[in-house]
Amino acid sequence: MSGSNNSWMKKLDELQKIKYSRPGFTPTLQPSNFKSIGNLDELLLKVIASDETQKYVDDLEDLIKGGANVNAKDKDGVTALMLASKLSLEYVVGKLIDNKADVNAKDNYGATALMIASMNGNENIVDFLCKNGADMDAMEYKYSATALMIASQFGHEKIVIELLKKGANPELKNKYGDTALMIASQFGHEKIVRELLKAGADPKLENKYGNTAYSLAKNQAIIQLLSERIPEASPNNIFAEVYPPILTSPNSTRGKGGGKLKKRKRTLKTKKRTLKTKKRR
Repeated sequence: MSGSNNSWMKKLDELQKIKYSRPGFTPTLQPSNFKSIGNLDELLLKVIASDETQKYVDDLEDLIKGGANVNAKDKDGVTALMLASKLSLEYVVGKLIDNKADVNAKDNYGATALMIASMNGNENIVDFLCKNGADMDAMEYKYSATALMIASQFGHEKIVIELLKKGANPELKNKYGDTALMIASQFGHEKIVRELLKAGADPKLENKYGNTAYSLAKNQAIIQLLSERIPEASPNNIFAEVYPPILTSPNSTRGKGGGKLKKRKRTLKTKKRTLKTKKRR
């Protein structure tokens, strides 16, 4: 531990006064959420959450050496690694992993640091987490979304490419039966659709409602691209109103912008008629 005991206690007192002034924070980062974890563990998260994290880098080291648990969680299950990934603090992510941070820890919603970094579009953190054993096919609890599905939804092409190179499975389905290809198709990310197809994603797979990546496409370029892979596809695509999982929660580190899922609207009769028409052709 650096310095005398008195200087250490003075430093702890100073760290206690750190405020959460970084913009875009959610209630997860408020002090009331740290009631269940130790004082040093709370300070570790406060240092990372500070809008002057770089200023407290040495203190981060001292806190860990002083006994702060790098895998401690707040009441929402958020760890220091998840928080650093959310805030794109690459150096801090590396420092935490060097000190045995669990790269596959999940918060109360099942989200991992890799999912959070994939949503935020931080390529370096995604790469570093993958190289240090992150489970690329882990699924969050509510919608069974993977990091690849999340990156596909948010349009992070380079992260999709990185995850596929590292071995992420493009055929996995979420609780609705949607694959990463279906999600990318629905959100109009043509380049990601191309990358997923290149990696072997099957455009003929159906979700639980009988929809394929083709029937969910809302972009003419994607419709054309998929129709080339599915000769029997109808040129008159019926746009489906379907909303895949968005990795957000009011009390998580997973960012703003998604909110709760919109109600998934599907007309099953229309889908059945479409499928019958395709079979006759």
